[in-house]
Amino acid sequence: MITSAIEALDILTLEAVEFDEVGARKILIGGEPQSDTGALNLELDMQFRCEENTLSYRVRATTSAEVAEVVVVVAGHYRAEVELKISPEAITEFANKVAFMALFPYIREAVGAMFNRIGLTVVLPIMDANTISFSFDS
Repeated sequence: MITSAIEALDILTLEAVEFDEVGARKILIGGEPQSDTGALNLELDMQFRCEENTLSYRVRATTSAEVAEVVVVVAGHYRAEVELKISPEAITEFANKVAFMALFPYIREAVGAMFNRIGLTVVLPIMDANTISFSFDS
């Protein structure tokens, strides 16, 4: 039984990263497009799925501002060569220390690209691994 992210790293390999959803919506204020985004709000939600020898994480990032909203959903799929027996604690630790940090550059790039497509310049800051923590319901 795998009980930590370190043990999981020994047997899991990132097999694929897939975008499930990418979209942008510009909000007109007073009927006029705006060029200043104002304050940004980033909401993150993560789900996981564990099967025989795969562990997948899916992150939904919603970045909203007064004048626009961008949604990016990206999934990372990890594969083991053996049957995966992993504790819930290790799944959560792996999500926080490995999976999210592997997926965040994809999220960051896609969010910036989507804002750019609707005429706004937004760059998400680099994320400090110690500032984010996901938990999962049983």
